[in-house]
Amino acid sequence: MIKGAQKWILLLCLAACSKTEPPKVEPPYVRVAKPTVCDTPLYSEYIGHVEPNQTVEIKAQVAGLLTGQYFIEGQEVAQNSLLMTIDPRPFQVELERANAELMQNIAALEQARDTAERYKHLVPLNYISQLDYDQYVTNVLTAEAAVEQSKAQVDQAKINLDYCTIKAPFQGVTSKLQIDVGNYVAVGGDPLLTLNQISPIRVSFFVPEKDLATIVPLQMKEPLVTQVRLAEHVIPGKLFLINNAVDESTGMILLQALYENKECLLWPGEYVEVRLILQIQKNALLVPSEAVQVGQDGAYLYILKPDQTVELRNVKVGQKEAHMTLIEKGLLPTETVVTEGQLNLKSGIKVLIKS
Repeated sequence: MIKGAQKWILLLCLAACSKTEPPKVEPPYVRVAKPTVCDTPLYSEYIGHVEPNQTVEIKAQVAGLLTGQYFIEGQEVAQNSLLMTIDPRPFQVELERANAELMQNIAALEQARDTAERYKHLVPLNYISQLDYDQYVTNVLTAEAAVEQSKAQVDQAKINLDYCTIKAPFQGVTSKLQIDVGNYVAVGGDPLLTLNQISPIRVSFFVPEKDLATIVPLQMKEPLVTQVRLAEHVIPGKLFLINNAVDESTGMILLQALYENKECLLWPGEYVEVRLILQIQKNALLVPSEAVQVGQDGAYLYILKPDQTVELRNVKVGQKEAHMTLIEKGLLPTETVVTEGQLNLKSGIKVLIKS
């Protein structure tokens, strides 16, 4: 019995001695980064609508056959460039008729003046009555009025003839021509085409009335800078209009910004995000956005300590700029933040740095 017990004790001791120690858990790997210190614009964002700086619907001012098209649809045309022509022949004939009538009336005026002048000296001699002479003077006045009327008709004929040549009132992009060459066009009918000026171009957006207290004083000092971001392009502009009244039904007010748009990146009808730059914050702290975590107590960062441990710290975040986030409070410029590997971290844990 004793020998058996000794045997079991020996086996237990051997089993205890054969147990291996639990493996050591390696510290988690993380990536880290230093905050970027730079001057950062502080802005408000709104949804804007792109509109042509100028737009005009071109209609026929005289009736006739459309005889020529001298532009490519959808292309930019220069100011005063020829767009279309209407058959000018009827209007050229009308101008010639008006000129002939003017010459006829001028001749009649000269005759009336000569007659009145000739009989003027005969009145004191009683060769003609005062009544007859007054009629000669009336004839002069009537002839002068006829001449003025004929001059007006000549001017109107010239205007109508000019209307046969349709030119671009400003530099802009043409729409599709709504009626083909060879068709009859009427005065005041449907627009033949629309011309939009897109360089420069304007963007309209509405802001809440509560924002006016910030925007108006800044705009009075100097026109505020605006930005429109399209893909990788940042298009700068200037705020030029704060409308003169708030819409009572919405509590919003219209603002407009002007953009040079030389590369034609903005196009009428688009909806875009507009940034209204309010001020520039000096020496702002920016960290990669992936470093910012959100918990029950708000936003936080993991800070890498000199002993390779991490500290969870709540911070106050501001706006985002590209892939960076502004840290308004809770971080020093000399500190290092964890940007990757936060999932298994907690305060005090030691970490290894990924190269």
